[in-house]
Amino acid sequence: DPDSLLKALWDLFGFIFGVLQSITIPVNLAFVIDTALQWEVFEAIMDTYFLCDIIIGFNTGFYLEGALVMERKEILINYFKTWFILDLIGSFPYSWILDGCIVGDCTTSSQDNSSMYYKAPQLLRLLKLVRFLRILRLLRVLKMQKLLINFDENLISDLLNNTLTFTKIAINIFFLAHWMACGFYLVSREDSSDDPEAWVFSSRLIDKPIFTRYVSSLYWAI
Repeated sequence: DPDSLLKALWDLFGFIFGVLQSITIPVNLAFVIDTALQWEVFEAIMDTYFLCDIIIGFNTGFYLEGALVMERKEILINYFKTWFILDLIGSFPYSWILDGCIVGDCTTSSQDNSSMYYKAPQLLRLLKLVRFLRILRLLRVLKMQKLLINFDENLISDLLNNTLTFTKIAINIFFLAHWMACGFYLVSREDSSDDPEAWVFSSRLIDKPIFTRYVSSLYWAI
């Protein structure tokens, strides 16, 4: 039942996880932060949640012209037509598969030192690919917008409705500025190998703390 309390709690966790990943993924991608083991475990939990959310989507009714549809065939057709592709692209565990490939290559290379030098560039490209594929998880932000719309439809107070509208605008502005700042720093850092005069070096930011680099990127991005 899409109106059940259990579904509402499930969507609430999805919204919180989506906000966290929308903040942390661009930061990790741009500033290459060494994450703690606890956070990696938490990320695996979030990835598992979004994979399970696909299964939930196949078993959740929907409204059609004001009528609740609970027939399994209609639910499957509707989910395939609407959110399935987006959920699959945004939730597929690319990093799990590529991390396994990297570990396998490192194990093989450690046993054969002569091949380690030849595989080093390939491993580096795989590591970069893992980081960039995480951008696809940001597609979940579109699902967050859907959750906010569903919540908005259930509000009966004008004050709460106006508060939610203001909150949605603030969230959109925050994420836009956040992604621009991270993207601005990422592009400059990637171009620094070809351009030693890139602003991250000319402003001597490359060795500064992450917070200083982020605030400077945010300032120049907006």
